[in-house]
Amino acid sequence: MGKMEELCRSFQQMDDASVSYQNDELTITFPRGQALIRQGHILLLAQGAVWDETDWDENRDPDELVQFVEAFAGRLEDLGRRGNETYQAARRAAARRCGRIPLLFFLAMLVCFAALAGTGDAWWLLAALVCPVAMVVLLAAVQGTVFRRHWVCPRCGQPLPLTGGRLFSRIVHSRRPGRSPVR
Repeated sequence: MGKMEELCRSFQQMDDASVSYQNDELTITFPRGQALIRQGHILLLAQGAVWDETDWDENRDPDELVQFVEAFAGRLEDLGRRGNETYQAARRAAARRCGRIPLLFFLAMLVCFAALAGTGDAWWLLAALVCPVAMVVLLAAVQGTVFRRHWVCPRCGQPLPLTGGRLFSRIVHSRRPGRSPVR
């Protein structure tokens, strides 16, 4: 009984999961699935279908069980991203806009190295070393701009949440009501 309550507390700290403990059964509910833990038996459900079923020795470290369920939750989120049309459209738009930038900076580095070889001026080496940093900054800026333009709710047109600053931003997948209406 004590181990299950300890597990319940561990799972309650997970984002986007609701936890209940009744009749010696621990239920962790995610937006796209559930994990049911009962008397050393684990049942993982993805959208109502059995994903995996395994026995769990109660003498093992409870942190291993938490990691096992967290890995399942991560896999569910990955599957949700692949099925999310808004996410796919934003990623495709970012890939289209950012696709040629590395090639252009590679060519710029080649030009800098060729100029270094031709002139022997050390400033060309400095310019070649700045190219990768400038490329990363430009890629991040273009990707952030594209995400702000394309990562919007298809129902209401409001921007969906991004993490990071204005330059380095990433799409946030939050299933909490009010934070992200995309499912």
